Amino acid sequence: MKEDSFIYCEDDPIILKELSKRNLKSCYYPISIQKEITGNGAFLRKNEIIINTNSNNLIMNIETLALQGKHNIYNSMAASVASRILGIRKDIIKNSLSDFQNIGHRLEYVANVHGVEFINDSKATNVNSTWYALECMTKPTIWIVGGQDKGNDYTSLKYLVNLK
Repeated sequence: MKEDSFIYCEDDPIILKELSKRNLKSCYYPISIQKEITGNGAFLRKNEIIINTNSNNLIMNIETLALQGKHNIYNSMAASVASRILGIRKDIIKNSLSDFQNIGHRLEYVANVHGVEFINDSKATNVNSTWYALECMTKPTIWIVGGQDKGNDYTSLKYLVNLK
């Protein structure tokens, strides 16, 4: 229906392929970290998220986000677009994204010792969550993991780790 909203990742080729097969009547809100979105939606320009809903922009620096990493930028964009559609004030959205408290043991900052960050990510107990965790690391990090072995093959993630 016209009054419905459809928020989707413009960077996902599978989603784009499926969208081309359908005739959705919703108002589209694409989000992207790879390209600029014209019209309604959200995108990343340099270090800023630009949220546009009905020609009303919200701009937020990604360094102020409580949760870092590409996947969290996508999540922040989607949540911000949905919030703006619902009429949530910009300052409330910004405060929520910068003050958000993640659950314990999920990319939880522990300490910084001589420039090396210690991160507790004992909730990363499968290949997918491990990939997202490793993908967002940008500096030397001691990554603390745990959980029960589920027989996953992690060799596909080797390129994300610099073993010394």
